[in-house]
Amino acid sequence: MRGQLVAELNTRPIRNEAEYNRTLAEIDRLMGAGPGTPEASELDVLVSLVEAYEAAHWPIEEVVAAPLVARDRRP
Repeated sequence: MRGQLVAELNTRPIRNEAEYNRTLAEIDRLMGAGPGTPEASELDVLVSLVEAYEAAHWPIEEVVAAPLVARDRRP
């Protein structure tokens, strides 16, 4: 199964929630991959695909900081 999902996806974007869930499962399996290994490279690719899918489907709105209100703290 090693590399099977990356080969199947052919490094194209994740198209639907089923592929997204399969990709998350594969990421979970690869989390212990050592640096510089083929598994670590596969993990990097899959994480990038998930990040792109999540950004497109569940964007995080920009947070606008509320202005600080100066308070008189004199006793």
